Amino acid sequence: MKDPASDSTLVRAVSRALTILTVMAREESPLGLVAISRLVDLDPTTTHRLLHTMEAHGFVAQDPADGKYSLGIQAFQIGSSVTHVSVLRQVSRPFLQTLMERTGETANLAIRGGNQVAYVEQVTGTHFLRTVTEVGRSVPLHCTAVGKALLMGVDDAEIRQIAGAGLKRYTPNTITSAEALATEISRCRKQGYTVDMEEFESGARCLGAPIMGADGRVFCALSISGPVTRMPIERIQTLIPMITKSAAEITQTLKFANASFF
Repeated sequence: MKDPASDSTLVRAVSRALTILTVMAREESPLGLVAISRLVDLDPTTTHRLLHTMEAHGFVAQDPADGKYSLGIQAFQIGSSVTHVSVLRQVSRPFLQTLMERTGETANLAIRGGNQVAYVEQVTGTHFLRTVTEVGRSVPLHCTAVGKALLMGVDDAEIRQIAGAGLKRYTPNTITSAEALATEISRCRKQGYTVDMEEFESGARCLGAPIMGADGRVFCALSISGPVTRMPIERIQTLIPMITKSAAEITQTLKFANASFF
């Protein structure tokens, strides 16, 4: 591979941005602006401009709590074959398949990236009329079943910080205040599952549950989704034990699959 510094044909801004992404991937933990600028040998102003551009495109995400940067959902979408994601998908798919067969509804697996959620695996339902969210697509945290399941693993202070960035309204049912979101997540923690009652898309309802990593913290989330005509309250109640059981089984299996990743 050519040395980027010696190749005059390279676009400098692109080369610098890719260097930043490489450094962030190598460091693995979130980094502040000054730390990144030192690692890539750029001044903070230039580094901030590059990070801001990459954040706008989803390649990096900034934590509103401490201002540190981590790789974003787009980085995942391009690098979805990274080992730990591949292991996650491989381990989880049989459980998604079983869940879909038991319910007939589309089963999804998702991970968090900043204030968004990325779907990493899916088994499509058997019904002609069904809900399908493409693998790799990003959706909001505050108004989806998988998003709220992921928020079950954060404290109320972080929930308020997320809400401080703005909670976009997608339907009349969307939660748009920090207080309402904190109350909703508190309720979800107590009951062990989440529900999206047409909060993101009108006509669609979803049921979600968190999946834990080896350290006991929420690592990813599972959901099933379907049109409101097949997801009345009465049926959702019968589906709750199925999805919480599947989430618990995936959690247990991940502990033995590769503990260093999870």
